[in-house]
Amino acid sequence: MKNTAINRVVILGALAIIGIMAIQGYLLVTTWDNEEKSTKRK
Repeated sequence: MKNTAINRVVILGALAIIGIMAIQGYLLVTTWDNEEKSTKRK
């Protein structure tokens, strides 16, 4: 493999990991928010 191909693979992998972490963080925050709302109702 050439250096450019390796660089593309590394950059795409990093973007994928960042995207997955961002989605998980968003889901975590929304679940915490929903739990807070449900505990306040009780």
